[in-house]
Amino acid sequence: MTLTYRLEVNGYVIMDSGVDWIVQDTFIPFPRDTIEESAQAHINEILANREPSNQEETKVAQL
Repeated sequence: MTLTYRLEVNGYVIMDSGVDWIVQDTFIPFPRDTIEESAQAHINEILANREPSNQEETKVAQL
């Protein structure tokens, strides 16, 4: 999972590996001082709350 964002006229789009994934154009769930900070806060929240993939679980189990 490689998350980035692109600014739009009324919000932003979060992309996963360059593919549009989440469009936020009417509601900004993590408001900050700038739209860039809001988009990054949204990405940070996704990364903090995601479940590990099977590959990551396997790595942990092998340790």
